[in-house]
Amino acid sequence: MPGYSCSLKQLLKLIDKNEVTLETLEQYLDCAKSEFKGYDAETDDLKLENNDTNRPDLWSCEGTARQILGCHFGQHKTYDFFEKQPRSESVIKTEENIAPIRPYIAGFSATNIVIDEPLLNQIIQAQEKLCDNFGRFRELIAIGVYDASHMKLPIHYRAADPDKTSFAPLGFEEKMTLREVLEKHPKGIQYANIIKNNSLFPLITDNNGSVLSMPPVINSNDLGKVKVGDTNIFVEVTGAELKAVTLAANIMACNLADHGAVIEPFTTVYANGEIHVSPRRFEEKTELDKAFAEKLCGEKIAIDSLVEALKRMGHIVDKNGGKCLCTPPPYRLDILHAADLAEDYCIAVGYNNFEPIMPDSFTVGMESPKAKKAKVIQELLLGMGFQEVMTYILTSKDNQCRKMEYNGEVIEIGNPMTETFGVVRQNLLPILLEIESKNPRVEYPHRIFETGETAHISRESADGTETVHRASALIAHSDANFSEIHSVLQALMYYMGAIYKLEETENNSFISGRCGKIIVNNKEIGIIGEIHPKVLENWGITMPCSAFELLI
Repeated sequence: MPGYSCSLKQLLKLIDKNEVTLETLEQYLDCAKSEFKGYDAETDDLKLENNDTNRPDLWSCEGTARQILGCHFGQHKTYDFFEKQPRSESVIKTEENIAPIRPYIAGFSATNIVIDEPLLNQIIQAQEKLCDNFGRFRELIAIGVYDASHMKLPIHYRAADPDKTSFAPLGFEEKMTLREVLEKHPKGIQYANIIKNNSLFPLITDNNGSVLSMPPVINSNDLGKVKVGDTNIFVEVTGAELKAVTLAANIMACNLADHGAVIEPFTTVYANGEIHVSPRRFEEKTELDKAFAEKLCGEKIAIDSLVEALKRMGHIVDKNGGKCLCTPPPYRLDILHAADLAEDYCIAVGYNNFEPIMPDSFTVGMESPKAKKAKVIQELLLGMGFQEVMTYILTSKDNQCRKMEYNGEVIEIGNPMTETFGVVRQNLLPILLEIESKNPRVEYPHRIFETGETAHISRESADGTETVHRASALIAHSDANFSEIHSVLQALMYYMGAIYKLEETENNSFISGRCGKIIVNNKEIGIIGEIHPKVLENWGITMPCSAFELLI
């Protein structure tokens, strides 16, 4: 869970309370899904941990204060800069060659503010939390903050030749080529895998040609160095998905506005003619029926109480009889269903304020047969030297389909928060290949596995889908082959007491002639083989891989 720290004085200032006991503050934190983890009176350092991975706006002092103000004091903040039109010179121009690499960018400037040390620490911390947790270590989104006092507008975003373009990266005085940054700079080494396989690298410059940064890796040592005393800063967000980029820009803008900054929006002009203003509101609306809220909450709710509670959570609410049409605040993108609004009502009211009801039935819990079988598989694979991974059941369609050379159907989310979590995983093997693609520097051989739920489309079931438990294992090293992964499957089947056979088959994810169906009791339960070079290329994996996946 995201942990973060802030000055207690700064937090109390943001909620306009001079004195609040730590005990009272701990009670306030419930509405922000945060826990009190400690306070150092000498440094005024307050340590908190957030328990909601769907609310990146809460991973900061400003977001926590904003939630407390709304829930406990009914003071929901509004931000007029979302209705503000960008100035004619406040433009980010993108070039066509950046689209296949890292296509989206948003930005804004913040003026009328003096950066002091506590605020600078908060900006850096919010930037890092958003990039690492929400941004999946900068792959989905990355944020740059700059001293705007010497920038010449408009801003330019393009892809540059990594061997012919150079700048001095943050913390270095001498210039390096973009490729040298990936080889010599600590941040370049850390994040090289995101862009190193491209022939051109992303670059942001001002209108004078001065480099702002090479996203998502490092800022320049010139315009990219923000320090105490700066009064005019520029913030940009680059990434692979427009919604995610926009949300991160919105959160950073609201955080700075909470400290009194004047936010100036920017217009991004894309090479294909698209134009987007940032920060900007999301237009998605979700309807909550009072009867549905009552069913989930277990008690009768007055419609006016429902409206008032949702407004305290930051929603714009239009009441129509017994229904509420809600527009979430611009710093949130987690409302996917009416159930999320019902949860917001519970948070605003306070879970402790609901009357407890004893269960009216008695049951005895036990492990399901599939869970027991999964545990046996886990223990056996661990004993064979594999490392277990545990990942989300939601993933991207690109990972499940294009990178696997799969052309079939998958279960897609109707209104995903990001494309990264746009489908329910149908197979575990793409997850293992994704992990393998991110760990090329870990000593080989790699032996990883996962057991867990997947789902696929089923015409026979009532809702058109079926949940299936699977296990998948992958081996990666210079000599990974069919025989090696088959020996693992053979041992697994032996110790589980299963009699199996293999039948040769064709599958786009595997090499022809080195792929087989796993058959038990005349029923196909899985597939085994050597991963096709085209699939490895799609993932950016340079080592041969062999794998199997089977039903539990």
